[in-house]
Amino acid sequence: MYAWEERSQSDGLFLMRILRRRLILKYSCMLKKLKQYYRDTINELAQPSSSLESYQQKRLREASLAVPSRRGRPLL
Repeated sequence: MYAWEERSQSDGLFLMRILRRRLILKYSCMLKKLKQYYRDTINELAQPSSSLESYQQKRLREASLAVPSRRGRPLL
């Protein structure tokens, strides 16, 4: 086995570690946002003054103002 082959193999492992950490970070941030969204939704529905219609209108406004993205990057 040549020295350059050993180096490339260890570089591949290093790259895999970086990609795994990045993926873990991405999914943990996504889970955190999802938990916050769920918590906010439950709190809004639990309030006695909020009706289902006002809740639906608010979600529709949020969806209409969202910027469409491609793979996490805005299309703009």
